[in-house]
Formats: sequence, C-alpha cells, structure tokens
Amino acid sequence: QIYLDRSDPKEANAIKARLAMGMAEAALKQMKQTVQPIWPSTTPAGGGESPSPPAGDKPPSGGLVFSWAGGRSALLYGAGEGQAPQRVRLSSPKGEEPGRGELPLVGDQQTAQVLLAACKKSSQFALSVALRSDDVRQGGPARIVSFSNGGFARNFTLGQEGESLILRLRTASSGLNGMSPQLVLGKVQAGQWLHVALSYSPDKLTVWLNGRKTMESDPYRGGLASWEPMTLILGDEVKDPRPWKGRVQGLHLYCRTLSESEVAQQAKPFLRER
Repeated sequence: QIYLDRSDPKEANAIKARLAMGMAEAALKQMKQTVQPIWPSTTPAGGGESPSPPAGDKPPSGGLVFSWAGGRSALLYGAGEGQAPQRVRLSSPKGEEPGRGELPLVGDQQTAQVLLAACKKSSQFALSVALRSDDVRQGGPARIVSFSNGGFARNFTLGQEGESLILRLRTASSGLNGMSPQLVLGKVQAGQWLHVALSYSPDKLTVWLNGRKTMESDPYRGGLASWEPMTLILGDEVKDPRPWKGRVQGLHLYCRTLSESEVAQQAKPFLRER
C-alpha cells in the first residue's frame, strides 16, 4: 500500500487492476475444479445439429461411452456412473465440412482414448446402430463403423460384403485384424433400414437384428486387453480406403453388454420405418 501511495496514480491504478484480475482468475480456476457442467448448450463451431439429451433429460445408465444421433456432433460419456457427457465433434477425413447424413465421419482423439480405456478396463463391448445400405454390391468389406487404423489393424469393424453384414472383433484369440474368425451376422437389403446390436464379454457374443436375437455363441476367446489406440470412423477407413455407401443413425457404443429390453427399445423406431 505504501508503494501504491508513493507511485504515479496511473501506474498505481494499473497495478490495482492487475491484482484484481489475478484474484478473479484464481477464483474462476477454483470454480472450474468444483463445478461440473450438465448438458452442453452451445452450438459447435461451424454450426450444425446438436444431439438432444436422451429421454428424461438425464444421462443414460452407466457404461454408455459414445452416442451419435446423426448430426455433426456426438455425446461422449466417461465410463463412470452418472458422469455428465461432453459434446465432441465428428469431422470429414479430408477436413471438409460434412453435410447432414454424409459419410465418412471421423471421431476425435479424445473419443478414441475414452472408448479404448473404458473397453479395456471392463473387457466388455457393445454396439447398437441403425443402417441403410444403398447398394448390395459393396465389398472390402466396406466399413460401416470401425475402430481401426487402416485396412489391416482394428479393434472392431462392422462392415458389408455383398449382401452379408460382417463383424471383425479383436480379442486375445482373433488376431490384430480381428479376422480369426470374421463373422457373418446376417444380410442387408438395399434401401431397407436394419437395426444391429451386438455385445461381447469374454467368450460370449450376442447379436440382435431388428430387435430379435439371432446369435449367442463363443466364436471369440478372451478379453479386450489387446485393443490398441485406433480411430473411430463411420463409412470408411482412415487409410487403405474401404468406403461404404449408405446411411447410419443412432450409433451407441458401450463398455458393457446390452440387455434384451435395451435392444428392443432402440430398435423400435427403425422397425416402424420398414
């Protein structure tokens, strides 16, 4: 205070302003550490649709990691029960602004890190998605949803080979590319919506098509400890292109298994469109 009293008035006012700003910044930092956001309300940079919170305006049950309703952004949940979601952006691999419904779309690094950590910790994984193929003459297999780094290494891929719906899932037994074995889950029809749900826990895979259980078997062995850092992408690969022509809606990824009632509820809206 003695220094301020003896200083030039303009300099003293500047010092007081800096002190006040420092105190305000310290208070804001403390608030960020103690206050958690609920539902994000700002529109992502560049505009576009924002996904709505699930029915009931509260986070879904624990184990939901990623939820995408079909716009340019998605909701990313922590693996812990009751954690508030974050809005994350999906982008075009070429850096262009994607239009609604346009594929491919790539998830960000944070999405990949959270999904990887959650599934490795639980050794469980589930996927629920509605898809509509534009053409049954696609191969590669063409990538519908993939958590991979290219054509030859993945954690999982849901794809299309002709009329066949293909699953590759990396476990302790199935190899780097998840092809031992590569499973045929069912058939796709051009222009027809198909709801697909699958869940895996060590030595047990369950598959539902349009809400009906179609597979419960043990083609894969072991947990998901062999999963590695990859990229979540819809409609292609990040390299070694395997483009898919079609539409995807309502993608949910979990670090736990699914129940019959959950699958039935998620499939219901798309069954009405058939």
